[in-house]
Amino acid sequence: MQKTISITQDIPRERVENLLCDALEGGSNYWYMIKDKIEPVGEGFAYYGSHNEKKTKYLHLYPLQEGGALMIDDSNADEPELKEPVRLDWARVKEGLRLWALDAMKDDEDKTRGAHPRLWADFIKDNTDAETADCFLQYCIFGKVIYG
Repeated sequence: MQKTISITQDIPRERVENLLCDALEGGSNYWYMIKDKIEPVGEGFAYYGSHNEKKTKYLHLYPLQEGGALMIDDSNADEPELKEPVRLDWARVKEGLRLWALDAMKDDEDKTRGAHPRLWADFIKDNTDAETADCFLQYCIFGKVIYG
């Protein structure tokens, strides 16, 4: 008899948009740098700015649009591999969520994961904050949490 049951959960895109926005506008500002922006293809990109000023594209939407991405790194990191820019695109966002969910469900016998299961539970309950958003972005960029 199988000892586990696999389940899936649908995450609304809006929740991912909000989490990425929170990470880029405050939760992860202490470590990330945007090295480049890759323009999405097609229409439908959201802008901010009044009709009298230059309209600017929302950063958090680049990775969520077809062909769009942000090149992100941690230029202050001690480890050389963390200084290399990573392409944050839709595929990477989905993989970051997957890794976070898997990590949150593992047994933590050596108590190394800290609050990641708690933060995943907060995300699932739609009770996110800057700490939750930072955790998410780290999973997207590094595949794990390195800071905090």
